[in-house]
Amino acid sequence: MSQEVWKHLANGVDLIYLPELPGCPKKPEIAILRLPEKMYNEFDDDPQGFLEKNDVFHGVPLNRVDNMHSGKKKGKGISVIVLAVHRPSSTVVSFSEPEGS
Repeated sequence: MSQEVWKHLANGVDLIYLPELPGCPKKPEIAILRLPEKMYNEFDDDPQGFLEKNDVFHGVPLNRVDNMHSGKKKGKGISVIVLAVHRPSSTVVSFSEPEGS
């Protein structure tokens, strides 16, 4: 995926919001985040607050975030890829995986 697809947010957070890409479905809303270690720790502590604070789903209030981990250990300084799917019930299911694993 080319670097131009990533939208750069604050604090080193990168975002791909699939509904904005040509040919991608508008629903369910799918976002891919690339988070540096520090920002991933913030996400892991409060996934719902993190997604809302960073306006990942364009201001839509979220009811709940169910965050799943791959179980793989991430190395120090390794970015983490988070796939987040915003369902019609305003529940988000997310899956985290260390980048490059």
